[in-house]
Amino acid sequence: MVIRRPESNMWSSFTRQLHRHTWFTVLAFVVLSPALYHLVSTRSPCRAPTPLQQDRRVSPSFWDSWFAVNTLFLNQGDLQVTGLSVRLCLLSVVLTAWLIIVFYTSVLMSSLAVPLLSPPFKDMHGLLMAGTHNLGLQEGNSEVERMRTSQDPVLQKVWSDIVLQDPTNLVPSANEGIRRILKERFAFLMDLEYFAYHRGSDCRLFPLADHIFTYGAGMAVRKGSPLRLVFNDQVLQQQVTGITDRNRKRHLPSPPLCAPDGPEALGLGTLLTSFLLLAAASVVALLVLLLEVVYSRHFKRGDSAGDAGGT
Repeated sequence: MVIRRPESNMWSSFTRQLHRHTWFTVLAFVVLSPALYHLVSTRSPCRAPTPLQQDRRVSPSFWDSWFAVNTLFLNQGDLQVTGLSVRLCLLSVVLTAWLIIVFYTSVLMSSLAVPLLSPPFKDMHGLLMAGTHNLGLQEGNSEVERMRTSQDPVLQKVWSDIVLQDPTNLVPSANEGIRRILKERFAFLMDLEYFAYHRGSDCRLFPLADHIFTYGAGMAVRKGSPLRLVFNDQVLQQQVTGITDRNRKRHLPSPPLCAPDGPEALGLGTLLTSFLLLAAASVVALLVLLLEVVYSRHFKRGDSAGDAGGT
């Protein structure tokens, strides 16, 4: 399948480095690690006194534990702790955070320097689930009949739910299919060799790695000919030893280098997410400040006046 070359999504510049399951795991680590530290630090008999109350051993609040552990998660903060259990807990937090940050930072630098393309789907099942593209085939080609008579349930559903829903999905020529790829949300089924020789240098097109159909080839000889065994043996040897694949790769045109040759400056589109987070946090901080001022001036003053009147 060939689709229009996808564009880099600026909204995922800082999240595409990890899979969504990994992000959920990191979130669970951020949430559960402070709870574990709070449990260990409050139950340990070796916990240290706070600076303000050196004469008593005071347990930290949950929010203090949450803030302390997450500052360590960001490679910041300074904690004075005692007790082997507390030290082991914080050491595990620091090591886990270090591994995540090192990996995320290295992949982040690579992905910002080299744009990563994420197609909307990768195979026929993804095309069916996405529901965003039509699928085109060239009428008169064997792919039409193979799609129509396929016993694969995914291909059957693609044929009935996508291809047959619009008669124009059967295009008269490959050029018409390419034109619709560039103009519409359209995926076109093409022969791999034809695409490589005739359209492989067009950076506007994006071939998907999934192969829908495979074809066999044969050589006809006279019935009962002894050459049949010779040819079969030679073909099998070339297939097993990889000669066939090497010859095919050597003769097929090399795919074009559609990325820029040199490094480019990072534009605002790539870094927009971080600036939006900063702006949103600043606005929220100002709103919280306003609420704190209002609460301090009205509610706390009323409480103080009530205490004074009672006294």
